[in-house]
Amino acid sequence: MKKFQIISLSIIIFVLGGYFLFHDNHLQRNLPGPKLLIPTKDFRNERTSSIPLVYTTGNEFHLTIPKNEELVQNQNEIIVINKSIDNSLSYRQKIINKNKNVFKLHTDFDIELRKNSVFNSLKNQCHALSSEKLTPTTLKSAFKKDHSFNYNSKSSSELGTCSKYLSNDEIPLVNRAVNEDEKNFPLAFAILVYHNFVQLEQLFRVIYRPQNFYCFHIDASAEITFKKIVKELVDCFPDNVFLASKPVDVVHGLHSVLLAEFSCMSDLVHKSDKWKYYINLTGEEFPLVTNFELVHILSRLHGANLIDGAEGKVFPDRLPNHLPKNLTKFKGSTHFFLNYKAVQFALTNPIAKELNESLVTFRSTCESFFQILQYNPQVNFPGGMRESPKSKLYSYPRVNRHKEWAVTPLAKTKCISGKVQRGICMLGVKHLAILTKQSYTKVLVANKFPWTFEPLAWDCMIVWHIEKVLNEYETKTIVHDFSYIYNNSYVNHANMVKGF
Repeated sequence: MKKFQIISLSIIIFVLGGYFLFHDNHLQRNLPGPKLLIPTKDFRNERTSSIPLVYTTGNEFHLTIPKNEELVQNQNEIIVINKSIDNSLSYRQKIINKNKNVFKLHTDFDIELRKNSVFNSLKNQCHALSSEKLTPTTLKSAFKKDHSFNYNSKSSSELGTCSKYLSNDEIPLVNRAVNEDEKNFPLAFAILVYHNFVQLEQLFRVIYRPQNFYCFHIDASAEITFKKIVKELVDCFPDNVFLASKPVDVVHGLHSVLLAEFSCMSDLVHKSDKWKYYINLTGEEFPLVTNFELVHILSRLHGANLIDGAEGKVFPDRLPNHLPKNLTKFKGSTHFFLNYKAVQFALTNPIAKELNESLVTFRSTCESFFQILQYNPQVNFPGGMRESPKSKLYSYPRVNRHKEWAVTPLAKTKCISGKVQRGICMLGVKHLAILTKQSYTKVLVANKFPWTFEPLAWDCMIVWHIEKVLNEYETKTIVHDFSYIYNNSYVNHANMVKGF
């Protein structure tokens, strides 16, 4: 009788084992099928060996948690963390409410960075280069140095899985907000790119937060291999990271630049109505503020847009003689921070559409379209000016970008890096002290960093940024004063948006 009971019990265990194994394999492979419902009960504070998970079809299975692992749970995911002997943290599983690839992130990257040889070896050198008193010896060695952050030269398909592709620790991805204020103020980023995947991927690692949204616009004329590798990166993330659905062939200085912005704007508006501000970047820019600092600043704008511009006969060949609705001409830069309602307005409002049509055949329309909407009060642009400017707006602080123009022969001689491209001084090692000390707290983004020019400058900006993020997670506070940005004259004259 006992022998029969043992055999029966063995059969039951075998069948149940196969059942759970099937479901675990289904989870790991992420096959198309019914979505998982994350349990409403919080299991984080319970000593439990398994978690009940339910498919939308009603089928239930349990996720087993070994003794050496612990649980992390939030609204969208359940994560099992493996604590290894050396106390490093690594994700074992991530269950997402979408049929996407499982990928690895770090929840406590401070521990990982303490063991990061690249980060630690760069810190002292970067601190010396950020000093305002650079020695010729320090500079000479810096100019010869190649990129230290070189790890992502392979695509996810070459490495095999998204988990391996995104799991390296040199520039850790951050998958949690510092506090509820940051978490509840999601941002939308549009990144216009056409080449250099490694630099793009490193920029993305710096700015990524799970509550934000990211649209990559790849130039329609970009190489197929570049498009493929960016697509592989995007496919490793949930729905908050995606490619622009209608890419255009971007030609510098022409209307196509504005069309590329519209493409990402439209996709981001349709993706979610939760984000607060739209931020446009290129692959050769670097943020001077962390996401936490950016939220701190933008939340104090109360819906005002950050768009620089100037009235007058600036580059008359770049605008038509007469604008629709007798709008006054304005011109500025291609960089802006727009609230959600302003983006909606630009895409759907009849005045905005008519203005766009009138600018199609002219140059640099992306430097005029949003400025005209912003500074003509009769348009009633959300976050725009409530009255006509009484002075030349270029005299006000331009906080969107640190950009050093070098168009004239005299200006070129003042470019301290010695390299000028399209009338802009390229940022290099000699700029580190300026960017991290003088421009920091006064400007939001630095433009621009060519990948092959003085690589150590880019690497040091990454080190500086990571150190700030580490400090934020430790202190939970904003250390520096950014009132210069959110109290500037553009904001003080703006028509605040209701709902902020």
